[in-house]
Amino acid sequence: MKYGIIFHMAPSNGTKRVVIALDFARPNGQGKFAGIMRFLNARKLHWDIRLKRGPGEFLPIDVKRLPNWNVDGIIYSIPTRGSDTKTATRLLAKLGKPLVVIDPDDPTLFDDGGKETIFVRTDADSIGAAAVDHLAGQPHYRSFGYVHDTLVRSWSVLCGNAFNAALSNQGIVLKTYRPPHANVDDFQHLREWLCALPKPASVLTASDDRAITVYEACDAERLAIPNDVSVLSIDNDRLICDNLTPALSSIAPDHEKEGYAAAAMLSQLMRGGRISRRHEYAYPIKSISVRASSLSAVTGSGLVHRALRLIRKNVRSPATPDAIADALRVSRSLLDQRFRSIRGNTLHAEIEIAKLNEVKGMLETSSATIKEIAAACGFSDQFYLMRLFKRRFGATMCDWRNKQTRGTVSRKAANRVPAKTALRVLP
Repeated sequence: MKYGIIFHMAPSNGTKRVVIALDFARPNGQGKFAGIMRFLNARKLHWDIRLKRGPGEFLPIDVKRLPNWNVDGIIYSIPTRGSDTKTATRLLAKLGKPLVVIDPDDPTLFDDGGKETIFVRTDADSIGAAAVDHLAGQPHYRSFGYVHDTLVRSWSVLCGNAFNAALSNQGIVLKTYRPPHANVDDFQHLREWLCALPKPASVLTASDDRAITVYEACDAERLAIPNDVSVLSIDNDRLICDNLTPALSSIAPDHEKEGYAAAAMLSQLMRGGRISRRHEYAYPIKSISVRASSLSAVTGSGLVHRALRLIRKNVRSPATPDAIADALRVSRSLLDQRFRSIRGNTLHAEIEIAKLNEVKGMLETSSATIKEIAAACGFSDQFYLMRLFKRRFGATMCDWRNKQTRGTVSRKAANRVPAKTALRVLP
């Protein structure tokens, strides 16, 4: 007997029965669910939710039972693992119910559906741009590579293509690694491919899980990270990134925003509304977390690494380049020289970038006024901050906040289950 969690509301007119199938074993599934809950709280909606928490709870037999529950709509984001999940996905598409799919492994599995499906995904172009902005800005690398996931799934291909396009715009040729056989141990092939890259090399992997294999392959070949191979990944799973040695740099998709958007679209579909003739919606990344695995390997990288950690630690203080240099017991001119050669920026510019990114985060997650944000981030003049922000992000601070937080609620509310909701487990 299989069990599913149900968020049960007191019966009321207009309550919708919704199946939400997410991979709760990973932070991306948890983030998507937080976004869904944030939407329900913001709109004061009450859904009767059956929650499926991974591939083991969403098999073909589970899909066949859904009509008995009189389901009104479905949000689906389960990794495709083997024939059972593929069969379940195809059956799901044929139910003829409003369906929103987040980050599909294989969109073709929905081609035979009774109704058109809405797809919500991370914008691959924003991943490619972020990777190039971080990696290609360091001129000492002799080669750039991309490592696909073992199944070369849809999102892996999209990210690889976007990274390739962004590098091509700078006249850089990307070397791509594809496993010779899908879902088969390719460790030896990956070792050989990494060895063949001109060193120092910079590599983007399709996921944090895949980065683990890259680390193991580098270790087997005695390739030092980041001196020989710099590694950047996608997902920003802190459990993985913080516990690898060296710590793994990773791009964080905005899974919470994807969940929020998916819930909003499903709500509209269940009310009989239409979304758009374009049935795929892509959302930019949330951030990039720079850790030791992708720091420059040239002389002086250790000094730059320590300076960057100080900048991040003091991002909400009026830290100056001179203060950073004094704390590291080096001259300001030496530190500027190291930053120019390794990061392509001055120390002052790096401090400014870090502070502006912090400002952007505060605009998205807090209700503080612009004056309060300026003071919190060490800016004595709020109008100077406003000019800097518009120059870097192409929008005023007010416009950015309105665009990013329209219809949202506080993070505290975002993580609450809607009122009148009780959690119970039913067969």
